[in-house]
Amino acid sequence: MGLEQIDLLRSEGADPARILVGHVDRKLGPDYHRALAATGATLGYDQLSKEKYYPDSVRVQLIVELVRAGFGRQIVLAGDLARKSYWPSYGPWGGPGLTYILWRFIPWLTAEGLDATEIDDILIHTPARLLQIRS
Repeated sequence: MGLEQIDLLRSEGADPARILVGHVDRKLGPDYHRALAATGATLGYDQLSKEKYYPDSVRVQLIVELVRAGFGRQIVLAGDLARKSYWPSYGPWGGPGLTYILWRFIPWLTAEGLDATEIDDILIHTPARLLQIRS
């Protein structure tokens, strides 16, 4: 219900550039993601490494497509890994851990053609813009 969330927030006067819709990678339809990005809101991909929802290969391809379509400054990444079962230090299942984005996901995006500037937008500039407090 990302589009509905954006519509509600905009109807209350929120600037779309300050809206972050999380968990967008629980529904990985390219048309849906382009529609979300076209509103000006930022898309939060925070299910990284959770193959039970979708393989990360699909996430990587979709993010690369969105960057190529001009939406690279509207993407942020996160690891929603609150359960200890997602951490390698707990148990034999060896979850991906909190460093997964940096040691696995970013190199994958780079291998698929994103350059350092595009990666910096995703990891540094967009989060900094979203977290900026305006007076």
